[in-house]
Amino acid sequence: SKATVSVLNWSAAEANMLSLVLTGTACAGVAAPEEYVNTRYGTAGSSYMSYGNLVPMVAAPWGFNGWSVQTSTKTSDGWWWDPEATSMYGIRCTHRPSPWINDYGYFGVLPLTDEAGYDAEWPSVKYDPAADTTEWRPYLFAADTAYGKVEVASTEHASVIRATYGSIAAGQRPVLRVQMSLAKDAIAYTGGQITGHTNTGNAGEHNDFTLYIAGTVANASAVVDSKVVSTSVGSALLLVFAPGTTAVEVSLATSFISAEQVGTNLKEAAAGLEEVRDSSKKSWSTLLARYQINDPAATRDQLAIVYTSMYHAMSFPRFLSEKDASGAEKHFSTYKGSGVFDGPAVSDSGFWDAYRTVYSFVQMAAPEVLGRLVDGWVNAYKEGGWLPKWASPGYRSGMVGTMGDIVLADAIVNDVPGFDVEAAYAAITRDADVNPNPGDSKEGRTSLPNYLKLGYVPHGEREDVSVSLNYMMADWAVGNAAKKLGKAGADEYHLRAQNYTKLFKDGFFQSKDVTGQWAGGFDEFAWGGSYTESGPWQYRFYTPWDPKGLKQLYKDNGLDACNLLLKAQNMPGTYHVGGYGSVIHEMREMAENCWGQYAHNNQPAHHMQYMFIAMSDSVNDTCARNGQHYLRRAMQTLYKADPKMYAGDEDNGEMSAWFLLSAMGLYNLQPSSGDLFLGIPMFTDMTLALPGGKSLRVTTNGGDASDKSFVESVAFNGQAVSGVTIPYKTLLQGGELVFTLGL
Repeated sequence: SKATVSVLNWSAAEANMLSLVLTGTACAGVAAPEEYVNTRYGTAGSSYMSYGNLVPMVAAPWGFNGWSVQTSTKTSDGWWWDPEATSMYGIRCTHRPSPWINDYGYFGVLPLTDEAGYDAEWPSVKYDPAADTTEWRPYLFAADTAYGKVEVASTEHASVIRATYGSIAAGQRPVLRVQMSLAKDAIAYTGGQITGHTNTGNAGEHNDFTLYIAGTVANASAVVDSKVVSTSVGSALLLVFAPGTTAVEVSLATSFISAEQVGTNLKEAAAGLEEVRDSSKKSWSTLLARYQINDPAATRDQLAIVYTSMYHAMSFPRFLSEKDASGAEKHFSTYKGSGVFDGPAVSDSGFWDAYRTVYSFVQMAAPEVLGRLVDGWVNAYKEGGWLPKWASPGYRSGMVGTMGDIVLADAIVNDVPGFDVEAAYAAITRDADVNPNPGDSKEGRTSLPNYLKLGYVPHGEREDVSVSLNYMMADWAVGNAAKKLGKAGADEYHLRAQNYTKLFKDGFFQSKDVTGQWAGGFDEFAWGGSYTESGPWQYRFYTPWDPKGLKQLYKDNGLDACNLLLKAQNMPGTYHVGGYGSVIHEMREMAENCWGQYAHNNQPAHHMQYMFIAMSDSVNDTCARNGQHYLRRAMQTLYKADPKMYAGDEDNGEMSAWFLLSAMGLYNLQPSSGDLFLGIPMFTDMTLALPGGKSLRVTTNGGDASDKSFVESVAFNGQAVSGVTIPYKTLLQGGELVFTLGL
């Protein structure tokens, strides 16, 4: 059986086009982009201060499992990784999308020796995460350890772990330890086969949710002893190998469907480490090479940021579907709570974080994958009755709003293929119009009756101003989908989206009660309360669906929106704890990692620089130029090629996707409009591979690489682009987008 890791299906023409790009027919590109990915980048942080707060995963693109290094004994805690720690407690099978959401379906594998303590509570081995010999690639983790070397490669549903014993002490024997995490978990070994299951989870699972485990030991004949020992967190399987054994290799697979299905999944890894590694490397290389940097001045650090960002943006959401023995795609429903269904399943993503960057980038770089992702979300609606807001692996309480409505509406408007359009529309209109179960924040829109009656969510409800604006943004998108499909009600949804004027007072969006009275006690620097993970300044320009309308609203109140946007960049990074009662990490990150009130460390502010442009009539207006300056500054200073890669939490690829879109000079400020806004490219020359053998080349003329450059004009295939947007479908036809820059 061959290793399988790819979710990509390119035609011969597309593969040929990619080959032309890589060999430099159009321009010199990056021949092996996967070698610039460092999965350890962006993994630093804590609950005090985040620089990404990721874990370094060996995984397939959008893969079923991730395999990471566990450096802590806090196995049931979301914070089990530290990029500087030198103790390895295991190679962890993980489904963790965020430390705040935590993990599910996890267990650990640790190769070690039978020296004293190998069967104790928490044995570990030493390694150096920063050593030149330690490899942090999406297709391979490899590190020297106290006994030799450990290597990990992965398919979509399986992995191969090899331990080479080059410096084992005389008389010691190699050991493979498989550590479970719950008392009711099971693990066993018989005749060279590992079997087991785990029910580990953290709130998004139903009672019958189980991860099935199967494995084979390549050199089972060398196993001289096997036993299961009890620990405080769960059972541990210990396989002891004969003295003189120089290598141990185990293939492991998982399934959420059944013990029978996991055997089918295990076939993915039957060929062994080298083939699994090489197949995964090819899959990642093909995918990453769609985004080619041709700028000869691009530094190695810049390329590392680009391709590590792509890796992060293409790790989530996670496909939780599997192929049965006949090759049919099936999945266990984490939304219905039981049963196996046809088609893809998708999880491990929060729409509040990802809706306007992750899915927009995938739509550009891998549109065939976006259709499958949307199809998975539509299946969640069909099975569970609602579109998830945060999924991991099933419905979770989390962030506010129904931002998945915007993702599905955008896919409908842009004619993305591969999903049930009518069911997608039914899902987003259910969110917009149907009151969910009272008190259940996992589904639908809380306070919907008040929102529909008043035009806003009233004071006293959770984060009412932010929730109101998010509902309006979603309604605007639902209206666009309705218009696209010729459905009734489009005008009504669009009218709802105009109610932001009801919350505008003294240049800020403020809280109102059910009687229409202002809540009082307003503090422009106070976070929390009526605002989500930020304050009034971060939500001051939060109408990306109607930037010109907001600009006029400011003008009608004697204010200049562009000047206030500029003020937000240059004023002190003041914050008051407000409704939070104490300092939260996002406050520190804004003040220490960013500038002014531009909190690039979190999603609510990621539209701000593009509002300069959206409020302009042309790309070279003064307001637009200011936005271009701060876009360049953000791209050049807020992303770093090291474990402290990001200015804050990198939630499910959101921060990375913002960078990748912005580096192209494009941004989906208004998902479901059909248009992309024109920013300012980071590089002089880059190429994006498109379906059908086409490509989009983005180049700059004039200016320089500094944040002093501004856009004088834009042309596509030789024709001037008027205004500040360009249709997505126009770009999809391929060609050259040229930004002429000045200084």
